[in-house]
Formats: sequence, C-alpha cells, structure tokens
Amino acid sequence: MQVLDTNGDAFNWRQAFDSLVVFEQEFDTAMQILMYQDEKVARLSLEESNQTTGTRRTGSGKSVTVSKAALETYENKLRAEDEMVAADTTAGRSVASLFQTGSGKSVTVSKAALETYENKLRAEDEMVAADTTAGRSVASLFQTGSGKSVTVSKAALETYENKLRAEDEMVAADTTAGRSVASLFQTGSGKSVTVSKAALETYENKLRAEDEMVAADTG
Repeated sequence: MQVLDTNGDAFNWRQAFDSLVVFEQEFDTAMQILMYQDEKVARLSLEESNQTTGTRRTGSGKSVTVSKAALETYENKLRAEDEMVAADTTAGRSVASLFQTGSGKSVTVSKAALETYENKLRAEDEMVAADTTAGRSVASLFQTGSGKSVTVSKAALETYENKLRAEDEMVAADTTAGRSVASLFQTGSGKSVTVSKAALETYENKLRAEDEMVAADTG
C-alpha cells in the first residue's frame, strides 16, 4: 500500500474525486432531462396520430379537427354502404332508376322487374320484325276504343297500295284527258264513284287555301 507523503498529493486526489462526483451528478441530471423530453415528444406524436385535421372550417376560418377514431368510423360506414350497393346490384335485388319521389329520394326498381320489362320489349320488337318479314300483319296508326293498336294484314295493305297506285295512274290519265277521276268511294253495288276533274281541283284549291290560313294563323 502506497502512502502519500505530502499534503499536496492528497489534496489533488481529493479535488479529483470531488470533480468526478459533481460530473456524475450533472450527467444523471442531463439524462433525466433527455428522458423527460423524449417522453414529451412521444406523447405529442401519439396525440397528433389520434387527431386529424378536417377539411371543414368555422365561420372565422379556423380549422376544425376531427378525431382519428371518428374519421375511421365514417370511412368504415361509407365502405359498408358501397359494399351494400355492390351486393344489391350483383345479387339482382334493386337498381337505381332516373325517377325520384316528391322528397327527392331516388326510386329503386327490382332488377328482376327491369329484366322482365326489357325481355318484353325485346319480344315485341322481334314480333314486329317477324310479322313484317313473314307478311302477316303490320301495325297501323289506328287504335281501338281501349287504346289497343289495330293491325292490318300485309296482304290487305299491299292490295290497298296497289289500288291506290292504279287510281293514281288513272287520275294522271284522266288529268291529261280532262275527263273524270276515280275516287275511294263506292256505290251500294260496289261500283267506283268518279268525280269530275273540275270538282276535284276546286276541292283541292279549297283545302290548300284552308291550310295556308291555318299556317298564317299559327305563324
């Protein structure tokens, strides 16, 4: 064991030990300060992660914050509604239409009813095309008292068209000859009634004058 002979060496060792103790205390204090700051930063980060700034603002322009939990709840609700709409469309339950109720709510139509209506329209189109091609019947502009469209057989329509064409040719011939014109009227025995060319021209001029008067009144 070494013994210090002088008081100077003992004093130096004592001073060095005291300095070491002070340094250790300062180091502990600094570490505590750093740990406190780290905890504060972590706490602030957690609070910021639990709070999200919303897109809405108050009348004064201040940003309104929305909690992250509320935002996630709203997003989940929207996602669930989107999935419900997709499921309804896929399952064929209902389809949104262009109609709305008096309150503005969209009117939904069952997909089955929509398909039935489309099939009915397609079948009617095919029937019209088939009737026209097969020469059975053709829809006319006339309707019964109940509103049902009156159909005319294609053969009868062609006969009527041929008759009109023949009468037009007769009218052209009679006009050239200046005699009389066949009409669409018949006597009780079925004989065609002829009309003089002069009477026909008078009637046509009268109709033309009435049409011009109607056009002038409308304009």
